[in-house]
Amino acid sequence: MIQLGAVLRVGVSLKIYSVQGKANGLFCLQEQLLSDVSHAKHEKIVDIERGVSQMKIALHNKRALIVLDDISKTDQLTAFCGNSEWFGCGSMILITTRNKHILDELNEKYFFEMKRIDNSKSLELFSWNAFKHLSHRDDFVKLAKSIVTYCEGLSLVLEVLGSLLFNKTKPELRSVSTKLKGIPTGQMQEKLKISCEYLDGSVKDYLFFNIACFYVGVEKQDVMHKLNGFKIPTENGIRMLIEHSLVKVDMNNKLGMHELLQEIGKSINPKKSKSKYVYDVFLSFRGEDTCKSFTSHLHITLKNAGIETFMDNGIRRGENISSTLRQAIENSRMSIIIFSINYAGSRWCLQELEKIMKCHRTTGQEVLLIFYGVQL
Repeated sequence: MIQLGAVLRVGVSLKIYSVQGKANGLFCLQEQLLSDVSHAKHEKIVDIERGVSQMKIALHNKRALIVLDDISKTDQLTAFCGNSEWFGCGSMILITTRNKHILDELNEKYFFEMKRIDNSKSLELFSWNAFKHLSHRDDFVKLAKSIVTYCEGLSLVLEVLGSLLFNKTKPELRSVSTKLKGIPTGQMQEKLKISCEYLDGSVKDYLFFNIACFYVGVEKQDVMHKLNGFKIPTENGIRMLIEHSLVKVDMNNKLGMHELLQEIGKSINPKKSKSKYVYDVFLSFRGEDTCKSFTSHLHITLKNAGIETFMDNGIRRGENISSTLRQAIENSRMSIIIFSINYAGSRWCLQELEKIMKCHRTTGQEVLLIFYGVQL
């Protein structure tokens, strides 16, 4: 996730933007920032380079505090702060990342390396999650210390595994300790996957997978409405994920998930239990509106995330949608409808929409509606 907060006049305004869960996140974030800085609409940003040029002009005389959190790629960094000359005198840029080489490219001299939690603090954090109080239970002390040692001072692992072991028995703690012992040092994701092994199959393969792929940053009630009742009682499933510290709910009631946990969730292969599906996602869109912009970016992002996606790029047009498209809709686990300004003016799009909604009613197919360039 990238988050950016900009104080344009110190002590006057603070805005936080998030691109988590948005396929066109960098473009969207640049547009949002430019609009708030100048209080005016800007030309539509269609690529990062154009956004960079506009940001240089808009921000060069602004005194700002920029916070870029959890940067994982160089293009994320260059999209928002190529160098300090972009901003006015007195500006400050704070960057967090797990990849030090990204910071090396900035040629800046101020670095702070976060230290891992020491054994004493690790035991406290684990105890808060596993026993719900500061000190560990005396009869569990040896097992607790063993598990904490294998967590290597990593707060996320301590929190997730501690939550997993809440109200568990000694044999269950011993089993987790044995599994951790068999995982080599430094393999953080493998340690986190232990918690997923204790989830009900439908919660892991359906709910955890869907939230990781599509619903991070979405309001909890909306997620429950979209997913409830098809495979599992969604409210109970989300509660289980929260109790396991795999999903968080923020002050705005939106679902959040750590980047490493998202990667684990996306790696789940629901096709093993849903072999009837050929595609994970079917994209329904008006070609003249979004084919070469938003939809193509969304398609590439989904494919890069390992999500099998159907996008019609060359099917011959006619009065009615082809059997190929009808079969693609039927064989998709989810349909994403990109409702653009001319979508409803297309007979073809309306037939796709009719087919999608029929599948939604008869088979429980999930439907996600995205409004693009449409004023609500």
